[in-house]
Amino acid sequence: MAAGEDPAEYYFRLFCRFETGDERYRWLNRTLAVASGARTPEAVRYEAYTLG
Repeated sequence: MAAGEDPAEYYFRLFCRFETGDERYRWLNRTLAVASGARTPEAVRYEAYTLG
């Protein structure tokens, strides 16, 4: 983007799976999420949503 690339040309689709051994976060082992992201000049930003 520093070279003048159009940020609208970039998009991301993500599938998120979590893994932890910590009892406090064990529920994450059963959680799936999808996300959509975009690249900005400052960072890559995404929003994730859990499934079911």
